[in-house]
Amino acid sequence: MESISLRRYLRLAIPFMLATMTQPLLGAVDTAVVGRLDSPVFIGGVAVGTVIFNTIYWLFGFLRVATSGFSAQSLGQNRPEDMVCSWLRPLCIATLIGLTLTICQLPLHRGAMAIYHAEPDVARCASQYFHILIWGAPLVLIHYVNLGWLMGRGLVRHVLVLQIGANILNILLDLLFVLGLHLAVPGVAAATLIAQIFSFLLGCHFVLRQIPRSMITQHAHKIGDPAGLKKILAVNGDFFIRTLCLMTMTNIFVARGAGMGSDVLAANAILFQLQYLMASLFDGLANAASVFAGRSVGSRNRAAFFESRNVAARSMCWLGAALALLLLLGPNLILRCFTDLEQVLGLCRQYMFYLILYVPAMAPGLVWYGLFSGATCTAPIRNSTIAALLIFLVLVFTLIPLLHNHGLWIAFIAFCIARSVILIAYWNRMVAQSFPQNLQPAGHGT
Repeated sequence: MESISLRRYLRLAIPFMLATMTQPLLGAVDTAVVGRLDSPVFIGGVAVGTVIFNTIYWLFGFLRVATSGFSAQSLGQNRPEDMVCSWLRPLCIATLIGLTLTICQLPLHRGAMAIYHAEPDVARCASQYFHILIWGAPLVLIHYVNLGWLMGRGLVRHVLVLQIGANILNILLDLLFVLGLHLAVPGVAAATLIAQIFSFLLGCHFVLRQIPRSMITQHAHKIGDPAGLKKILAVNGDFFIRTLCLMTMTNIFVARGAGMGSDVLAANAILFQLQYLMASLFDGLANAASVFAGRSVGSRNRAAFFESRNVAARSMCWLGAALALLLLLGPNLILRCFTDLEQVLGLCRQYMFYLILYVPAMAPGLVWYGLFSGATCTAPIRNSTIAALLIFLVLVFTLIPLLHNHGLWIAFIAFCIARSVILIAYWNRMVAQSFPQNLQPAGHGT
């Protein structure tokens, strides 16, 4: 395997960062577009609706992450049957889950509305958003599989075209439907649904260009192999629990913020969109690290695995410094991209400090998460997130009565720190698991 230089890593990481950033940019654009309307109710409604679908899709986000790891390892192993199965197995899972979500949309909606306790006008807007976008659930989950598989193969051009193309379409339709046709929240939802259909069709086209139909026919029967199924179910199970913890934390954050009034909910929604954008940049670094780590594990190249870690860590430090500087120098300009409502802007400025703390708190955890994902060593990811959630819950119930929204943000920052520290502590154990028969000296590459 070719040596992993910083330049080679960034050639993969930067396109992944651009592609990954476009997804939360959609939510940011949705928020910014409705922020131009005459009431914070619209911001709150889209915020609640967005969190509902983030919750659903995060819960099944393992479909992208696990697929990427298996796809990268199949590239390192260079076996056609592994390439086919790394796509077909999660594709079957995604289709089944997506259809189930669509069929069960009414109880899902009722349960979500019961959780958030939003004001009636906010709840009405959130319901409009939900009832349109739920029909895209199967398409989104299959898109996750397609995207993960393409990422794992290092097909950056395809990933960029797929993500950026669909999201530009979404943004243009947002502007047309909301500001042009005055469709408000239903317009935002319709724009997103059309973009989801586009992503699904284009993603399937890209994958099928890489896998010959004859190869699919030849190896399709192997998707039921017991060993392969056991591995993918174990990895996906760990990611499911991890995502369930993230979902729980996010929902508690939004629900507690919603209980403090529409202005606090709107301010938290804007700041959460900003942190989501920043997280997506580090997620791009993590995706690149996952690809190189997966190839290294697939080819049993321990030295390359450590090279992946080192270049990812250097990139993380430079990106973290740039983001922290941007938040320090230009907070007002950034915030006014989302809303002109002064009461909301004032609250955003009050809590901006926590976004600066967020950068060093979460960055190591996200980048190391990519390395662990590429190695398909997922139990530490699960365990670190469970522990971080427990810390978050303790702080939420103890600090909010004393510090109100400040207490909520402190609990969130503590969650990020705990997740990073605990995951990094598993590093040596993960290396030993990934290279159990490596004959190099134990200290090599450490």
